[in-house]
Amino acid sequence: MNKIILFSPVGGTDPISQNNLHDGALLHICRWYKPDEVYMYMSDEILKKRDADNRYIYCLDRLSEKTGQRMQYHEIERPGLDKVYDFNFFYNDFKKELDRIIGGADESDTIYLNISSGTPAMKSGLLVLATLLNYRCKLIQVVTPVGKMNEHNHDENDIEMLWELDEDNDDDAVNRCRVVYCPSLTEIQQKDIIKKHVTNYDYAAALALAENMSEDAAGSFIDLLRMARERQLLNLSEYDKYQKRLGVDFSPVKSSNERNYFEYALELSCKLKRREYADLVRGITPIVAGLFEMILKSRCSIDISAYYRVEKNGAKKWDTYKISENAELSSALQGDWDEPVKGNVGSAALLNAILSYSNDVSLNELVQEVRDVEDKVRNIAAHQIVSINEQMISSRTGFTPQHIMNDIKRLFNYTSIRLKKEYWDAYESMNSFIIDAISRSAVEGM
Repeated sequence: MNKIILFSPVGGTDPISQNNLHDGALLHICRWYKPDEVYMYMSDEILKKRDADNRYIYCLDRLSEKTGQRMQYHEIERPGLDKVYDFNFFYNDFKKELDRIIGGADESDTIYLNISSGTPAMKSGLLVLATLLNYRCKLIQVVTPVGKMNEHNHDENDIEMLWELDEDNDDDAVNRCRVVYCPSLTEIQQKDIIKKHVTNYDYAAALALAENMSEDAAGSFIDLLRMARERQLLNLSEYDKYQKRLGVDFSPVKSSNERNYFEYALELSCKLKRREYADLVRGITPIVAGLFEMILKSRCSIDISAYYRVEKNGAKKWDTYKISENAELSSALQGDWDEPVKGNVGSAALLNAILSYSNDVSLNELVQEVRDVEDKVRNIAAHQIVSINEQMISSRTGFTPQHIMNDIKRLFNYTSIRLKKEYWDAYESMNSFIIDAISRSAVEGM
C-alpha cells in the first residue's frame, strides 16, 4: 500500500561513476525518491561486476543507512545476455517484467522507470513501452553532473572508496532527477479525438473522453472543457465561475438579459454548424420572440414587459387588463385579428406591433420574413415526425438554414445590443484556446 517501486536497468556508471565521483542514475534516484522496492535488471557484464564485489547492493545499503529508508532489492538476472544493443529483445523482455511488477502492485503504489541507466537499446525499450502502452509509470531521467554525456571508464576500483568519495553524499548535493513526461499512444490518440470534438462543438463528447483519462493527462484542460459544456447548456452562472477561476473570458456581451439572447444565438449557430437542423428549428421561436420584444423597446419605445406577467414556469402571459388600458397598443398587437391578444406572448402579436409603430422599411421586411420562417419551421418541428434536413427546411421556407441564421443575426442590429462582427466568432476563439491548451499539455506534461 502506497509503496514506491523502482524498475531500473543497471548501467556502466552505476552505482557510482568512476570518472566524476557522483551517483550513477540508479543510486541517485534511490537517494532522492527513496523507493521501498528496487528491481535491478542485470546483463551478463553487470552480473560479473556484482559477483566481484556486490557493489550495487553495497551502495544501496550504505544509502539506506544514511537516509533511514530501507529498500527491498530484486535482482533480475540475465546471464549470457551480451547483445545489449538488441532493441527487440529489451522491448519484449522489459514488457514481460513490467507486466509482472505492475500486475502485482497496488493501485496506490507509485512506479518509477529509470531511463538513464543501461545501454541505448535499454533506454529506448523503456521509452517505447511507456509510449505504446498505457503503463501507470513515471519516467525518471538523471542529468549528468556536468550536463553532458558521461565518459565510460570501466577500470575496476574499490567500491568502498568510491562511496566515500561520492560527492552526492555531501549535504549540499543537488537533485539531478527529472520526471519525463512521455504520453502513451492511447493518450495521444485520445487528445486528438478530443480536439476534433471541440472543433465540432461537441463538448459533451470531449468532456466524457477527458474524464476517463488520468489527471496527469487531462488535468490542464479538463476544466476548460467543463466551462465550454456549461456555456453550451446556457448555464452561464456556472460558466462564469470557470471563467473567473481559469482567468479567461470568452463572453463578449456582459449585460445579463442581452447576454442571454446573444449566447442563445451563438448556440443556435453551433447547431447549424453541426447540422443539427431539428434542434435548430425548435430553437428559433424563443429567440425570435425575445428579439422582437427588444426591437419594440429600442426602435419603437414600447416596453412590452409592462403588459405581460411571467408565470412560475417562466411562461410569459399577456396581461389583458393592462393592455385594455392602452387602446393604441391593444390595436397594434391585435392587427387584423378579430379578437384582442390573450394567452402566451408570441412573435405574431409582437410582429403586428412592430409593423404598426415602425417606419423602417428594411426592419419591417426583415421581421416579416423572420416571422414567416419561424411559423413554418415551428410547424415542421411541432406537428411532424420526420427527418429534418437542409433540403426540407429550404423547400418549406424558401430559405437555407444559413440564410435563416443570418436573418437572426441581422435582427440583433435593431436591438440595443452593440455587437462587433468578431463577437460571432466567440465560440471559435474559445475552441482555439482549448485546443492550444490540449496541445501544450502534450509537450509540457501539464
